[in-house]
Amino acid sequence: MNYLQLLATLGIGGAHPGGLLLTKKIFEQEQFPLNYTILDAGCE
Repeated sequence: MNYLQLLATLGIGGAHPGGLLLTKKIFEQEQFPLNYTILDAGCE
C-alpha cells in the first residue's frame, strides 16, 4: 500500500503539516491580494 492509498483507507482528505486548520489560518493571516497566483509545490 502506498502513501496515498493509506490516506484514503484511513479517510484522511488532506495531510497538512500542522493540520488543515493551521494551513487555512496562515493563508488568512497573509492576506494575499486577489490577483496573486500561488504555486502549490507539494510532494507526492
